[in-house]
Amino acid sequence: DRVGLMAISSHPDDSAMDPSAIERRIVCGCIPVRISLSLTDLTSHIDQAPEPVYIIVNRISYFTQVISQLFEIFSDYISAVACEPWLECDVLGPLQWQYPVGVLFDVLPVSEKRLPWHITINFSRFPKTRLIRFNSTYNSTISYFRNSLKQASFLLFGSTNPVMEISDVEIETFWKSLSEENTSAKLNLEQPQDVEPSARNHPVQFIFWNRTNGLQSRLKPYSVLEHWTIQSAFQRCAPDLSAEKYTFITHGIELPPSYDLSFVSASLSYLDCFAYICCISGHSIVD
Repeated sequence: DRVGLMAISSHPDDSAMDPSAIERRIVCGCIPVRISLSLTDLTSHIDQAPEPVYIIVNRISYFTQVISQLFEIFSDYISAVACEPWLECDVLGPLQWQYPVGVLFDVLPVSEKRLPWHITINFSRFPKTRLIRFNSTYNSTISYFRNSLKQASFLLFGSTNPVMEISDVEIETFWKSLSEENTSAKLNLEQPQDVEPSARNHPVQFIFWNRTNGLQSRLKPYSVLEHWTIQSAFQRCAPDLSAEKYTFITHGIELPPSYDLSFVSASLSYLDCFAYICCISGHSIVD
């Protein structure tokens, strides 16, 4: 994992807070992955399973962007009627493809963060009660990504207009560039004029390994009475849980509970403009 598992100071120095340095570190982060074909998908005339495939996946990308390549690799070993690919790992079970790769890895319990990350690909028995359906083309993944951008835009600006002004061609070009590991590709949301402070919120989600959806709440960044830290934001989003029992991680970086949420939201967000903070039960990853 090129980003690595590390701790970040509660009071980062100027170099640590340099936006360009942070962006370079984030976009270059990769995770080595070992992908094996599920034995239940082996066609009847195959006696032995194929060798696992080893790939390097960018943290900010999505597993759906490598599904077509994996299908080509394993197509000779599976039944012709097996046509619904999905990924799973031992701890998380079916992997929620709508989240970036880095989020899915960071939410693993500390004891399971072994590299390369072992994942199984399936082409049948799609777990429709646990996963959102998608097709192997760009359509469903781009649609979900755009909707996530809209949610983030509404939280940031009180409007989805900045996303609506991005053309389908721009989105598709960006997605293709990301699939080709062009880490310089990005989409910029133009801030509307005269955004009311009361309309703005931090686009932040707290992610748990045993929950399908992240937890989020209205977290206004400009209220004098609400200076948000990781801990206070967590307690707002998950009032029934104790922040002291969790370690908070994003992009492979451990965040102190007292860390300023504004910095996380502005500098440590993913491509859909959401900051995903993974909540790991137990001790610090750097103990």
